[in-house]
Amino acid sequence: WYQRRVRGTLRIRHNPLISGPALDMRLLVIAMLPHVHKLNGTNISDTERLQADIFYLKYFSLQYFAQEASFKTIHNRYEDLVKEYGEPAKAAPKISSIKENSIVVKIAKPDGKEN
Repeated sequence: WYQRRVRGTLRIRHNPLISGPALDMRLLVIAMLPHVHKLNGTNISDTERLQADIFYLKYFSLQYFAQEASFKTIHNRYEDLVKEYGEPAKAAPKISSIKENSIVVKIAKPDGKEN
């Protein structure tokens, strides 16, 4: 129900229900509330929305595949995202931070020396 009620701009401060790294929590809120276009005074770009949706799918994938009875009630947006992007890989580990989902890239000059 909250997805349909929360639209436009939303500000969240000192919310005891949301704890964890700020970026992760921002992405989860964005994914759960598709009609919010501005969160805590910052516009939500299409790229950030996509990142949020994918992060949300991965973050809750283990619960999704476990088919816990309360999952669909709590995460009713999850099915919409699965229809849009497809199911996450079954072997996907639960990630606890977007940092764990990042890669390190080393850039080398044509002469072979790292930059």
